[in-house]
Amino acid sequence: MTLWKWRLLLFVRAADATAENKQTVAHIYTDNTSGETLEDESKLFNAVIRLSVSGEAPAQVFGINTAVKAQMRTDMQAFLDTLPQCRYYGVANVELPQWNAGDLLVSNGGSGVIGQPFTWQDALQDLYDERGLQMIEESP
Repeated sequence: MTLWKWRLLLFVRAADATAENKQTVAHIYTDNTSGETLEDESKLFNAVIRLSVSGEAPAQVFGINTAVKAQMRTDMQAFLDTLPQCRYYGVANVELPQWNAGDLLVSNGGSGVIGQPFTWQDALQDLYDERGLQMIEESP
């Protein structure tokens, strides 16, 4: 059975995607036995999606979809509470005693209903509906 029982759908303002904040997240992972080096965990934000009100660059918000362990939750929550206007959704990554895989477990806003299925596309729709944010399509 996996220790990575939750998925974090996280959206932060581009202004908050600082080297210091990226290091803080990397430390949360490595300090909680992610199995990766600090250097590798620091690359987590290299694979973000970019969003803006116009759907064009420059990005105003970055989003990631990543797995988390139970022991990371307190540290991650404390960190996220320091980021103004971030939006996050915690989703069951696997079947849990009281939840189905894909159920929304926690969020700091949005239209999701706790205990109901919630996907990455639902999160993107939430951000569009609430803040007008659109995904910036990558050019080939």
